[in-house]
Amino acid sequence: MPKKSEVEPWSPNSEPVNRMEASEPAREPDQINSLFEGAPKVASVPKMPSPEELWVDPEKLATGTTVKKIITVIPLRRPEVHEFFRIHPDPVWERPLVLLENKLENQNAIYVVAPGLVNDLQTYGVKYRMAYLFPTMTLQQAFFLMPVSVPGLDGRKSDWSTTAYDAAQNAKTKWTKRMAGNGMYLLFEAEDLHPEPKWLDNMSPTYIYGIAFRDGRIIDHIEHPVIKKLRGATVVE
Repeated sequence: MPKKSEVEPWSPNSEPVNRMEASEPAREPDQINSLFEGAPKVASVPKMPSPEELWVDPEKLATGTTVKKIITVIPLRRPEVHEFFRIHPDPVWERPLVLLENKLENQNAIYVVAPGLVNDLQTYGVKYRMAYLFPTMTLQQAFFLMPVSVPGLDGRKSDWSTTAYDAAQNAKTKWTKRMAGNGMYLLFEAEDLHPEPKWLDNMSPTYIYGIAFRDGRIIDHIEHPVIKKLRGATVVE
């Protein structure tokens, strides 16, 4: 026969029993702190900046430090068929130069020849031409010097050189595109209005030529390697 429980039945007049006190003695503060040693710590919540600290004044930002673009290469080339371009309007660029195209290598590289060598070029049968080099800027901000032959300088009229010159003159005030047609260039103007071109800070011929004609692009003596190759002479590399 099971033994009866010795626990007295509860009644409304019974005193509450503190079982913690009955089971174990109270712990000291140091003992309580030791129970939490090694437990993961809760990361502190970072301070959220106020909206005023995040807002920006565009006018103040615009007056800050700006990055200046440095030009180290200025190509000598013709505009691509899809490029709308502008020509710098300064009349100082309406000065012809003697140009020579080396079609033997380097994708028809263009060289500038000292005027005093023209007679020598004729003697050796080296072809050259008189042309303007117009500073050109495209809508995509590509900057280069565009060669345009001087129309009728040799007494002969060429529709190619005449329409190329017309395109350059039109591009001094309007975004212009040229495309080869039947023996001449066809001219087109951009349909929409576009901002004016952003020219270089220094647009003097001395500065522009100094960048464009470096690395042997100026031929100032008849023994220049390019001239020797066009003469059929042996060039020692």
